[in-house]
Amino acid sequence: MAQELQALTAKIKKHGDAAHKKAHNRFVQWLERLRAYRILDPACGSGNFLFLGLKSLKDIELHTITEAANLGLDREQDLVTGVHNMLGIELNEYAAELARVSLWIGEIQWRIAHGYPPKTNPVLEPLQQIECRDALLTFSPLLPPLGEGRDGGQPQPAAAPATGSPHPRPPPAGEGATAASAPTQGTAQAAGSDHDLAQQNSCSDPEPGPQGAAPREAVWPRADVVVGNPPFLGDKWMRAELGDTYTETLRATYAGKVPGGADLVTYWFCKAGEAMRAGHLQRAGLVATNSIRQRANRQVLAQAIDQAPIFCAWSDLPWVNEGAAVRVSLVCWGTPDGAPPLLDGQLVQSIHADLKGQSIGTAAFDLTQAQPLAENAHASYFGLCLAGPFKVSAATAAEWLRQPNAHGRPNSDVLKPIYNGRDVTDRWANNWVVDFGARMTEQEAALYEAPFEYVRQHVLPVRAANKRAARAKSWWRHGEARPGLRQRWAGLTHYISTVETAKHRVFVRMSIGNAPEH
Repeated sequence: MAQELQALTAKIKKHGDAAHKKAHNRFVQWLERLRAYRILDPACGSGNFLFLGLKSLKDIELHTITEAANLGLDREQDLVTGVHNMLGIELNEYAAELARVSLWIGEIQWRIAHGYPPKTNPVLEPLQQIECRDALLTFSPLLPPLGEGRDGGQPQPAAAPATGSPHPRPPPAGEGATAASAPTQGTAQAAGSDHDLAQQNSCSDPEPGPQGAAPREAVWPRADVVVGNPPFLGDKWMRAELGDTYTETLRATYAGKVPGGADLVTYWFCKAGEAMRAGHLQRAGLVATNSIRQRANRQVLAQAIDQAPIFCAWSDLPWVNEGAAVRVSLVCWGTPDGAPPLLDGQLVQSIHADLKGQSIGTAAFDLTQAQPLAENAHASYFGLCLAGPFKVSAATAAEWLRQPNAHGRPNSDVLKPIYNGRDVTDRWANNWVVDFGARMTEQEAALYEAPFEYVRQHVLPVRAANKRAARAKSWWRHGEARPGLRQRWAGLTHYISTVETAKHRVFVRMSIGNAPEH
């Protein structure tokens, strides 16, 4: 911008008023672009990312008008950037209100720090665009059948507006209308979830919503850029934190876009990527756990960057999330500007979906495009998934190995040392596992008296409440007993194991008498 204005100012000196007018019009156009610029954080929390976005935008405007003044162009108005440039979606009503207050304070502080008086008309601008809503799902009533509110029938009553909030939600609109950020109390109950989840996900709705509400994807408002730190919640924790109803509804709604085993954070990557493909968004920068590079999550990231390359990323950084230290990845992608991408602070030729870079001047080598070898089909398997407290200490195992059984078979038939990933890469923790195989009946398992009694006391209560019917029914067996793996083991003395989630790929020769966990 400064170079363009400098070139135009040089013409001013040569051509007088016409050139000056052209330069001034260009300056005004740039200010209008800043005025219309929108930054969206669709999981804004108390507004930290929005606060920094506001500060950056105002710094850009100040730099622009300073450079323009040096070139002889006068500003004819007050600053054009402000809290209106910031958009947010947040589930928690208290956090959403904090975000509004943070922006108000940030605007006033910035103006005072840079010699501008605070605004007085009004002192605080409305911030309805920071919405307390679900960023992923919204629920709308199903259309009534013919004769019941359609084609001349009696119309159905509309849902009552939210009450009790100083910032009521705007009514649904067409394109560009914002949508909710997690189910409200009404929508959660309409979907069949329990009262606690409804309260947890409510904004301010005092009454349940209309029965028969149909879930659909939430619509984000149009913006130039999306930034944010979406919630970190792994696939296995989603049901515990969000509830079965919401989790299943979310996965069904995004089926075909987000794999069922993907982390919650990937849904924000999916929606940002879709907005870019539709031309509603220029760039995005999101924080994710470093598992975004792993298989199910990486599929979503690969789709998001398909037509909008990553231009800046940090693959593995320390982060503090609600007091817990985690490792995160920062991914920025969108419209390229011609500059080389930046990966972990280093210039590279390109950045792939696994957040590995291709060095400048080298041939393309993208490991995310690797395909399984046909020769390895049916030769590799996941290890055992216990889905219950089947492990016992070495002391307990030693005692059971000495005990006889009525049918004459030793407990060593169903008792094995077990190795997980840490046991392979560090040191064996000396754990053993009760393993009744993939086809042993309950009556056959009961003949191994001590191991069976232990499983009956410790595993049965856990499995009885398991939502997967097969696990509740066959409670004495592992959750995933891997019959295919056991069939391939027949006649072998050893197998090769490798750790699924280790940073480096290592292979270890294991005795067939050792059980591999997962």
